[in-house]
Amino acid sequence: KLYRATSSSGYYTQIYYAATPSYTDSGSHLSASTTYYYKVTAGNSSGDSSYSSVGSATTWAPIPAIPSAPTITATGTTSFDISWTSVNGTTTYQVYRATSLTGTYKQIAWPTTNSYTDSGTHLSASTTYYYQIKAGNGTGYSDFSSAGSGTTWADIPAIPSAPTVTTTGSTSFDSSWTAVSGATAYQLYRSPSLNG
Repeated sequence: KLYRATSSSGYYTQIYYAATPSYTDSGSHLSASTTYYYKVTAGNSSGDSSYSSVGSATTWAPIPAIPSAPTITATGTTSFDISWTSVNGTTTYQVYRATSLTGTYKQIAWPTTNSYTDSGTHLSASTTYYYQIKAGNGTGYSDFSSAGSGTTWADIPAIPSAPTVTTTGSTSFDSSWTAVSGATAYQLYRSPSLNG
């Protein structure tokens, strides 16, 4: 049982009762610039323990309002570039995805910026994906944004195989590599050691 008061020796009100040893106290019932004190009892069928020692924490001044929902845009065919309007007072966002507009949305990312790229083998060909965003801060999370969506191609290209590279030179280096079927770009990397 978790109890809360606004002074260490004041009247404690029970605010939580469960079998799990943690709880997040949040919401509009908390006041700004206020120290809250907490203590716990542990119980079973025989009764409750004595009170624990007291823990405390102080709210900000003022407590930030829960952000409003952002506006989302999703574009792409083999991967989706998702962006949304920045929301004042937001410290993190939650990205959700579903395969139908009114289906079950699963959280897939927690970016701190207002964009995210959804890519990889988990995306299926010829499928429309729907995305929604929540904006959050220390107080809580907004409602879902409106949904953005995009449809993958009928045939998502396979990831290319690795090329074979050849490098020659002494004062400068000429590197060349085998062309790879299906590749649209190459990335060249350099290191001063083989395993660096």
